[in-house]
Amino acid sequence: MGLWDAFALSPPPDKKDEEAAEWVARKIVERGLAAPAIFILESIKPFSFLMNQMAVGVQPFIAPFFGSERYEKLPKFLEKRENVELLIQKIEALQSEKMASRQEPEVRRQLPATSPSEKEESSDGGKS
Repeated sequence: MGLWDAFALSPPPDKKDEEAAEWVARKIVERGLAAPAIFILESIKPFSFLMNQMAVGVQPFIAPFFGSERYEKLPKFLEKRENVELLIQKIEALQSEKMASRQEPEVRRQLPATSPSEKEESSDGGKS
């Protein structure tokens, strides 16, 4: 590993990483844990490789609860810092979609329901 390797751009996330990030992000947003998850992910991003090693170490104890094949993917996912950033971006995008869909019905309720004939009467000042 030379000096030029330190400045090399990392490859884009592969399809499996994107699918995993999308799945995890959906679960987090569905449970209403977007803010705490983003906070935790932002704080562990510099230590993603260390988290990878820790996940490998505790695998025998935690894997039975999550399923071994699903849990085996976690250390590989956490190994790359870009994947943690990808997960944060997916959570933020899904959370903003969720908030936008919640606000649309509220806006509809706040707008007065007026028909075109009511608008003409109000502009005439009721002189008919």
